[in-house]
Amino acid sequence: GRYGVAKVLKRDMTFRRSLASGLGHGGIEAMILIGSTYINNLLYMVMIQTGHFDYLIAQGTAVGVDVSQLYAVQDALVNTSPWMFLLAGYERLLTMICHAAMSLMVCWGVWQNRPGKSMIACLIFHTLLDSTVIIQGMATPYLGNVISQNTAYILLYACLTAAAVLAVIIIQTIYKRWNQALQEVSYVETI
Repeated sequence: GRYGVAKVLKRDMTFRRSLASGLGHGGIEAMILIGSTYINNLLYMVMIQTGHFDYLIAQGTAVGVDVSQLYAVQDALVNTSPWMFLLAGYERLLTMICHAAMSLMVCWGVWQNRPGKSMIACLIFHTLLDSTVIIQGMATPYLGNVISQNTAYILLYACLTAAAVLAVIIIQTIYKRWNQALQEVSYVETI
């Protein structure tokens, strides 16, 4: 997807447009992954607070429907710390920064007519970013409860924060190289 956008932007590609494509990529992903989930959660919370959720459970029970999933949803929403919802927003902010950097990497490579290396670097960065989910899995019975849930969150968000810091460094580096390349092009055109 990033490569396709970069090819479309190639004729009028600038650093800002490349950065905007990455922020758009991250923003759309945030809306789809987190936004839709939070809309559902918000609707469920309103239903729980107004008593409609209990009515829904009673109706399901009356007609013989298994309502265990509804009880699980209710339990999760009522007993989850508000900090967990804030952490999800923080995680999306960090990943948007990373998406901006990855899109810039691909756009920079396409602009320089050398997309191969930048696409591979982007793929490696994205794979490493996605692999942080393993940390969360280490706090589950499926992987033997290797670490506690709190330790998993600390490690996970430390890794994501470090990735975002690396992404900012990548963005700054590409910005400097882009400006340098533009200055070299203008120097050659004046000669």
